[in-house]
Amino acid sequence: FAFKVDADGTRRVVEVSFRPRPAGGSFVQLRSVAYDLAPTALGDRAQQRQTPLLSDVLPRLEPPVGDFQATRGGGGGTDNYDSEAELISEYAISDLMTHYGRQMEAAGWTAVGENVTADFATSAWTKNHDVGPVAASLLIRSVEEAEYRLRAMVVTVDDR
Repeated sequence: FAFKVDADGTRRVVEVSFRPRPAGGSFVQLRSVAYDLAPTALGDRAQQRQTPLLSDVLPRLEPPVGDFQATRGGGGGTDNYDSEAELISEYAISDLMTHYGRQMEAAGWTAVGENVTADFATSAWTKNHDVGPVAASLLIRSVEEAEYRLRAMVVTVDDR
């Protein structure tokens, strides 16, 4: 892991983990955690309050059984996050949207819109979370036969 301390006293810790990939090689996962190190009323003890990041709001979306999915990257912070993946699947794009949509629903998300064509699908979702109201979108696009790119994005919603 690595860390840095921001000018406001926030310490950011980046955790790196590796796990084997079924086809060989490894998956690498990065997680950023922010701690408020400002002095507290009790004196000079550091207050370690973990700030939730939106990467933790999205469920881990698993591919259909037998399909291969690999993360291509992502990033964000406390008010937005996006993640991309590559998927190898024989399923139609509409079946994939249904598959991933069920996982979003199981994680407490509410669908608010969907558009599916033969080569592109998108859906919009909302949820009340500890960080406040959030909105997400899931995009699936066909790259070539049996190959797709997935993108999940989440943002905080200003509820003024």
